[in-house]
Amino acid sequence: MKKIFGLILSAAVLGTVLTACGGSGAGVSSSGAAGASEPASVSGSAVNSSVYGTTLADIQAKGELVIGLDDTFAPMGFRDESGNLVGFDIDLATAVCEELGVKATFQPIDWDAKEMELSSGNIDCIWNGMSITPEREEAMSLSQAYLNNKIVIMTKEGVAVSAKEDLANYNIGIQAGSAALEAVTNDAVYASIQDKITEYPTYDEVILDVQAGRLDCMIIDEVYGGYKNAKREVLIHGVFSMWVIGAFIPIVVTRDAYYQNLLPGYGQEYADTLMAYMPDWILPVLLAAAFVSGLVGGLIGRKLFKKHFERAGIVS
Repeated sequence: MKKIFGLILSAAVLGTVLTACGGSGAGVSSSGAAGASEPASVSGSAVNSSVYGTTLADIQAKGELVIGLDDTFAPMGFRDESGNLVGFDIDLATAVCEELGVKATFQPIDWDAKEMELSSGNIDCIWNGMSITPEREEAMSLSQAYLNNKIVIMTKEGVAVSAKEDLANYNIGIQAGSAALEAVTNDAVYASIQDKITEYPTYDEVILDVQAGRLDCMIIDEVYGGYKNAKREVLIHGVFSMWVIGAFIPIVVTRDAYYQNLLPGYGQEYADTLMAYMPDWILPVLLAAAFVSGLVGGLIGRKLFKKHFERAGIVS
């Protein structure tokens, strides 16, 4: 299976939000959780005032934060081989609850009914790598985003998709109630592909049908699907890490002019010391060091992703 980059739908760069305990959604292009910091309203109906957990004070008085999540969404929150909930959001929510002095209680929910679960008071918040969208900002109180994420197209081997319009030729899988589905339905291409889309309760089921050949591709969160393209992303990490050396280039390339510009503001002693620490040969060394550091960081990230996906049973 391969991931097709550059085919980001019009609503593609979406934020996920941390939820519930106050704050409004902060812009797009991030990930987080959502919740009801005040009696929220969905479709115009307010949460029952008798429902516990609408404010931080109520949560602390109750001593428990009930967190709704899709427990198949690796690596944010999923079941390991022993059936235990693990993942980035699980660790993060647990740490936050420890700081608040309350118990974190995780409750799996039907992702397509998450707004109803929240407004009815069955859960206090949603914390599951949930993307910020205009629809969700209207229905929920969202925290500031804490993870950059995108909606991407992934295909099985042999399926050629070079533009999103090509999707009209293939069978597509999407999770019901997901940010990917919202992105697609709000995109101009939707009219030509809506008959090709099949909605699933979880992305695990989408992946299984792609692997079985019943689907040709899926539209999915990059954080979920990114592992398959890990090798190229490691190289990208290395290349883009080299930009941090940009500030040192003028010292070497325009050495004399840079030295003269330093003198009025910093003095000769500082200028001489800086030049002594930055000989002409240092630039390629710094570039190589930055590239290698980026590769190492990318490999570590890839290894962590692989561990989470293997525990989730998505890859072997």
